[in-house]
Amino acid sequence: MKKIIVPIISAIAIGLFIGKVLFSQYEGKVDKVFNEKEKIYVLQQGVYSSLENVTKYTTKLDYYTVEQDDKYYRVYVAITHNKNNVDKLKNYYISKGNNIYVRELTISNPEFLELLKQYDLLLESSSGGDELSQIQKQIISKYDELVLQNEE
Repeated sequence: MKKIIVPIISAIAIGLFIGKVLFSQYEGKVDKVFNEKEKIYVLQQGVYSSLENVTKYTTKLDYYTVEQDDKYYRVYVAITHNKNNVDKLKNYYISKGNNIYVRELTISNPEFLELLKQYDLLLESSSGGDELSQIQKQIISKYDELVLQNEE
């Protein structure tokens, strides 16, 4: 009985070790098959041809992000995943004297999308004013960190 148990346990241990080594070699080389993309809404304050114009025309804004595409600089003041929050945010920025255009973007960063959904819950329950501004400040900083810096 002892003669059979020792080889069986040894075979299992060696098999586990070899399996672990083989799987660890391929762990980092696996490509994602599905890249989830979701639609988000960005409130755009303007599109400018140069960074000088961006700084010139955004003096009224507390916080914003600039995204460059082709030859233009797009200034985003708010980002949301929830269509219901778009009107609340748009009215807030219009009341502060800004012209706002709502754009739809497709994002594939799961970490940012999850954070945005959590911030959207805060936006829904916020009363406006300073709360909206602080929440958007956080969202835009996360957008800069997780989305824009990963594109470069």
